[in-house]
Amino acid sequence: MWVTFFCLLISIIYVILLQRLASGHPIIKKLWPDVVAGYVGAFFFASFALLSARPYVALLLTIMSVGILFLTNHAKRLALRNEPLLFADINLAWQVAHFPWLYLPFLPYKTVLWVLGICAPLFIWLILATHATYSLWLILLLCPFFAVLLALKMPRLALIIRKILAHFPLEFSAKDTVTYGPLGAAILHGLWHTFERGKSLGIKASTSTPYAPVSYSETIFQDIRTRVTKKSLQDLPHVLLIQEESFCDPRSYAEGIPKDFLSNFDSLKAACLGLNLGVRAYGAYTMRTEYEVLTGIEATYLGTDAFHPYWSAAKITSWSLAHYLASLGYMTVCVHPFARSFFYRDKALPRLGFERFISLENFPNPRTFGPYISDGCVADCILEIFKAAERPIFCFAITMENHGPWLPGRFKGAELRQVIDLQDLDPKVNRYLTHLRNCDAMLGELQRGLSSLGRKTIFSLYGDHLPGLKMLIPQDARDTPCLIWASQRELALGLKDKYGNRSVLKPAELGGVLLEGVLLSLKGSNICQGTYTTSVN
Repeated sequence: MWVTFFCLLISIIYVILLQRLASGHPIIKKLWPDVVAGYVGAFFFASFALLSARPYVALLLTIMSVGILFLTNHAKRLALRNEPLLFADINLAWQVAHFPWLYLPFLPYKTVLWVLGICAPLFIWLILATHATYSLWLILLLCPFFAVLLALKMPRLALIIRKILAHFPLEFSAKDTVTYGPLGAAILHGLWHTFERGKSLGIKASTSTPYAPVSYSETIFQDIRTRVTKKSLQDLPHVLLIQEESFCDPRSYAEGIPKDFLSNFDSLKAACLGLNLGVRAYGAYTMRTEYEVLTGIEATYLGTDAFHPYWSAAKITSWSLAHYLASLGYMTVCVHPFARSFFYRDKALPRLGFERFISLENFPNPRTFGPYISDGCVADCILEIFKAAERPIFCFAITMENHGPWLPGRFKGAELRQVIDLQDLDPKVNRYLTHLRNCDAMLGELQRGLSSLGRKTIFSLYGDHLPGLKMLIPQDARDTPCLIWASQRELALGLKDKYGNRSVLKPAELGGVLLEGVLLSLKGSNICQGTYTTSVN
């Protein structure tokens, strides 16, 4: 009995100290985060003790499992600019198992292996050397957990949890971990997502109209629809939107990169619009930017869904730019040369209005550069879609070629001869720049192809987030470049007149710019006359 109490106490103190270290607040500011951390330690210990019937084994397992959790939290903070582990990250666990090369370089897997290697013999010795001690009173420590499970089926218990949550205002950001501690914030976010999500914040079912205020004038929907009824589908422009993986303009951050490095990007930007996109993510979490762009709804309306929007979007059919354009007669296509189940896109994208999803599993004539399908191959796929179109197309493409990490051995064979080698830059940066050069070549190919289609076309490319390259990207940098181009001069000038004085665009505003382009293209036949060319390579 006393051994069990002693090991329980050590577990509680251990987790409290770990949370204080992770929070950066070793001095007590609020008591309740320590209470939560203490309960987590007690819960882990009680669970392991009931399973093993050996308190020392339970203590070892608690120290090991919670320690690994906090090591992972620390690694994530270092890689993603102080963003801690969030409760929604549990949805990424299966992705780590299926796509380890995307995650393990950023995780302390070597340290974890050392911990497991040291603890495994000790675990075996404790199992063999100690006698079973059944402490059934430990079940009491699990009662709060089981109460939460019961609350899912019992409205009265759920009401109690909601009343408790009302006393803890949440910002649904990393700031909550400072206020309530990493464990406290994760538990509060999890409870809120389970019992409150969707009541005031969160993704809701709605296909005909946005379920929350969009970041552009809603009158534009009716303005476009009114003009569409007076014209044919042939008057509608194609719309191409590309989310370029880890896209940035490196000339802003490093000397020695040639000024004409992104010549096609510069030419297209000068011909129409070049802005910055004020993305919230850094180095990862592509789906956050992606969801805001597609829906026009800012993360502040999403609650816990802001952490991983596709977690809920995979289950709820909700309004998006694709749904609206489909209602006008557009064919909606998403092109993503990676596993279709990644981020639940196989379920989320159809619910967001895409009638066709071209993924790695059905990608036509795939060609790689490095480990992923090349940007040039994506451009070929996009142009084939537009060339075969019998009605206006809304195509949303999500590239993969420049996905990190940019480690040695990334390139093989003929690719090695194409790798950029700027002596003053880190090898990782040179590998990143090699892919960026291919992206710029893709822009030239797309410009030439889109200009020859014989239909007005609006094209936008933006970066989902900055690359996780600390040696290149300054600590305070966050925005990514955003390019908006139109194949007709009058349409391009119209967009430039309306948005040319903007320097930064919110991700949720980008769809509004594209809709303004659609509206401008319907306003008079003069916009439809001829194409113009830009200087591309």
